[in-house]
Amino acid sequence: FQSGFVGNLRIQKHGVQAKVSGQRQYQVRLTWSDGFDYQCNCPMGVQGDCCKHCVAVGLAWLDRDAESDSTVESEDERIRRWLESRKKKQLISLIMEASESADQLFKRLSLMASASSFDMKALKQSISNTIATDYIDYYEMNSYVDELSSVTDLLESLLDDGHAAEVQELSLHAVDCMAEVFENIDDSDGAAAYEMECWQEIHFRACQAAPPATDAQREELANMLFERELSAEWDEFYGCAETYAELLGKAGIAEFAHLAELAWEKLPVLMPGKKEEYRHDRFRLTAMMESLAKLNGDVDALVAIKARDLSRPYNFLQIAELLAKADRFDEAMEWAEKGVAAFEREPDSRLEEYLAELYTRRKEFGRAVGLVWKSFERQPSLHSWETLKAFSNKAKVWESEWRQQALDHIR
Repeated sequence: FQSGFVGNLRIQKHGVQAKVSGQRQYQVRLTWSDGFDYQCNCPMGVQGDCCKHCVAVGLAWLDRDAESDSTVESEDERIRRWLESRKKKQLISLIMEASESADQLFKRLSLMASASSFDMKALKQSISNTIATDYIDYYEMNSYVDELSSVTDLLESLLDDGHAAEVQELSLHAVDCMAEVFENIDDSDGAAAYEMECWQEIHFRACQAAPPATDAQREELANMLFERELSAEWDEFYGCAETYAELLGKAGIAEFAHLAELAWEKLPVLMPGKKEEYRHDRFRLTAMMESLAKLNGDVDALVAIKARDLSRPYNFLQIAELLAKADRFDEAMEWAEKGVAAFEREPDSRLEEYLAELYTRRKEFGRAVGLVWKSFERQPSLHSWETLKAFSNKAKVWESEWRQQALDHIR
């Protein structure tokens, strides 16, 4: 403040805002209409702290207030009174002139103008222009997200006005535009991703408001959702079969399942020891197939899906947990034992501990303790010590046998 780094001080009825020069230029806003609040887009401010920039603006406001008559109207009030005295043409000229240098204002006006005329081509172009951007760093994201939220407001407004079918198309267009720019922005806080999720949720609500009326339309919706989930780079429409299940109906779910199964059969089966580089389509298709199996409540189908990839011991653990949840403990133990045996040279302590729990359930305490001892012996740690202690205590042999043996091994 003393160095003159506070500029563009704007006095409002219940607050003040300004720009503060630091390592970069920061936007600061202080308000006191309903308790004191502060905002700054510096690193500390983004975390919710009252930073030095907020203090500087507060000092600038206090300094100005001390020198001025408290009865003088705020700048906002003075500007509003002046605007109210202008003619319509003057206001239009003023706004258009301002929009030439204020990109955010121009985009907002474009969205509202397109919505008022309900020109689909113009609406799509306005949405594209609002979302499209060059690189935006972390500190500029707040302003950009404000622009994205204007797209959300537009879609919400159109949906409320009864344009469900059109909103379905526009929300998908917004999602596609966002997917193209994600690599150009630093969305560390996930604010842009949240707006994208809002558009997906609006699409779902628009489908509810104007649902597919025939089996052919339900199959068309299924095709669209399947292609989008399979090719998504940013988790767009992830798990959509479950989300849209009621809208898809039997015909749509059957079509979605048919498409998923055709692609699923083309994936190679991965047995223990068979490595494969990460495949985007395998991850997506596995999620789809699991989602469909859950819809049918088919545990055996879920097991078969997970058994398609046994390249890691953790996959055996997932199958064992799935079967145990269905009270099929014998089968769960068989799968856990298979996993431990298959990965004897590359063991997973999580799988070993789970198998030990299954042994303990059958009161086979010796096998349980022997298994967790292997894990402790291989990698002594606080966790493996406590695990060995817990299982040997159940067998009532911790003090008499395993405690000293574990200490000797550590030493």
